[in-house]
Amino acid sequence: MRFLAVAALLASAAAFDSELGFELDEDGCVKEFKEGIDYFSAPRRAMFVKDDVGVPSKTTGFAKLFEIEYRLTFKIVRNKQTGDVFVLHHCGTPAVDPNTLPKDAANATTFSVPVKRVGTDTSVTLAFLEELGLFHKLVIADTSYATSPCLQKLERCGDTTHKASWWGDNETERIAHYDGVDEMSDLFFTSFAIANFTEEVRFSATGDPSLLGRAEWVKFVGAFFNKEPEANRVFRDIERSLVETQTVSYKQLAAYPSGGAPVIAFMAYNDCSGNPSWCPTIGGVAVTKYFQINRPEYKLEAILKAGCRPLSLSALDSNFHPVWGGPNRIIAVPDVKSLHEALTGVDVLVDETYEYNNTAYTMDTFLSNYEISHGDQDAFPFLRNDKVLRLDATLGKTIYGGTDWYEAGVIRPDVFVAELASYTYDLPDTFPAEMFMRNLATGHLPRVLTWEDAEPRCVCNATGADPVYNDCVDSVCIIQDLNTLPSPPSPPSPSPSDDGLSGGEIAGIVIGAVVGALLLLSVIFLVSKEKAGKPIFKPYTEVVKESNYNGEPPQTEAA
Repeated sequence: MRFLAVAALLASAAAFDSELGFELDEDGCVKEFKEGIDYFSAPRRAMFVKDDVGVPSKTTGFAKLFEIEYRLTFKIVRNKQTGDVFVLHHCGTPAVDPNTLPKDAANATTFSVPVKRVGTDTSVTLAFLEELGLFHKLVIADTSYATSPCLQKLERCGDTTHKASWWGDNETERIAHYDGVDEMSDLFFTSFAIANFTEEVRFSATGDPSLLGRAEWVKFVGAFFNKEPEANRVFRDIERSLVETQTVSYKQLAAYPSGGAPVIAFMAYNDCSGNPSWCPTIGGVAVTKYFQINRPEYKLEAILKAGCRPLSLSALDSNFHPVWGGPNRIIAVPDVKSLHEALTGVDVLVDETYEYNNTAYTMDTFLSNYEISHGDQDAFPFLRNDKVLRLDATLGKTIYGGTDWYEAGVIRPDVFVAELASYTYDLPDTFPAEMFMRNLATGHLPRVLTWEDAEPRCVCNATGADPVYNDCVDSVCIIQDLNTLPSPPSPPSPSPSDDGLSGGEIAGIVIGAVVGALLLLSVIFLVSKEKAGKPIFKPYTEVVKESNYNGEPPQTEAA
């Protein structure tokens, strides 16, 4: 299953509007507005807590580049990377009084939420929308590089319209390209500013430096649809999965020979001779062919959480030069001899070389690019151990055959780390590696997904699931598991010969009432303990990320 969280979420969705003190109509709008009611109270908020229980009062969490602030009838969402501020006004309530807005939101774009129609020209956003079960609202998207079988199916049946992204520099042409998009959608997620386009919202998840910080942008997306509680559960599921992987990986690390750790390097070969303007200057000389080591912070974090270590910078000689993204983030070398010397200490190599036709990229392609002959393979641990990986295991049968890594890699760091650990420590039964990574050294070929691979729950002309809410006692809330929420039972069929209840039915009702009461008392007891400062729920163990990698300064934010 490509997206684990959504299936459980849809199966367990149930509406509890009566707990909120007001009713919502079929569009999610307030039916009858009443002054003084908090329409974004604790059960409906994003929860930025490190444990399962907490007060949803914080405005940010793992993610460092966005925050959400709640008021009675609206919320303020800030993208701290771009400086964009959005006011999300609950439909069915009076218009926002400008005098109640903070200074930075005085001229903010206002959206009526929940948004009815959404569009996007970024593949990353697609995965966030799919995880939240929002594809039924996706009316326009750039499907050129899409991988999702469900999206391919929705485009095929006409629910979603393809609209290619614009990559040119001409502003007039860019505006003309997006003409009409604002009439099709009420909200348009994009990665850059589109002039004169009021519905645009820049999505900056890839700019957040940490693995969970990037994934937590699911709460940013959810805020525009009043889906924060669903986003809380999706994120919690991902966080738990990541911690479980880390626990297994560290057990493997403890048993690793000589007390060391496997070394992983993310690398790429580049040939920019066809477009010299893209070539870097290394040591004062413009180069057209070079190799690079990719070291954004989230990849270094993933290596550590997989129970491994990154390639030490001390292993690089003076021919290696930082070229992009700050010190040591992308390090390039044109000299193949220096490259080979550095690679002698690499146990697992992840080859990120760009290839238009990924299915044609084989082990022979890799050896040719890195100028390694078959006779020299014993000099490199990653070749001796058959551990040459690529992030193109899953492709989509779309215009350009996009890779799932560039679509779902941001929101599924748990899968990314699990696959690193699986290949490094040979744990295929514990962590099946099939979503992002394939092993070139063993002849693993990419799989290509089509609309026919869509899961049964993906249907045309679909409607959304009923909302779910945080389980709260006063202002203290619990984030439930996605996979443990039971579906509501079907009511029994009445007996045609008896208008009354049988003894068994009466007993069942009594037992159910007693069990329900006990569960409620248990929740109240546990939450009261939390409020008293006596935690009951064990927090997830987050390994403190090393601030010094092999004696080098900490890395800058990720790509």
